[in-house]
Amino acid sequence: MMNTKRTFIFVLLALLTIGVVACGGKEKTTDSDKPQPQMMMGHAENQSHTMVKLPTVQCGMCEDTIEKGLAKVNGIVSVDVDIEEKMGHINYDPVKIDLASIENAIAALGYQANETAANPGAYSELPNCCKLPEDQN
Repeated sequence: MMNTKRTFIFVLLALLTIGVVACGGKEKTTDSDKPQPQMMMGHAENQSHTMVKLPTVQCGMCEDTIEKGLAKVNGIVSVDVDIEEKMGHINYDPVKIDLASIENAIAALGYQANETAANPGAYSELPNCCKLPEDQN
């Protein structure tokens, strides 16, 4: 009986060790704790980068709304919204889309983009946390 318990414990420890070794690979690390830009499908050979001022972004939900909304726009390659800087870093295919169209797409989501005003209807539909403090209910 004692020999069976020892064998069982030995086998269990061996399996746990194998599991830890097999699954315990290093985690992917980056230079910062900041999430990496959200990559969109497709690759543009003539890719351009632009930075768009987003003075009305307030929270993580704003970030998600803009990144997911622009992901659906033809010609957008990647988007990274920095809430602290109130800036959008956007890679795009200039053959398919231009800066004015990018600004209009962001405005249609309810956010100001550079000097392009937010669409009032879309802005009014945003959750309170995504509105400017003076517009929150």
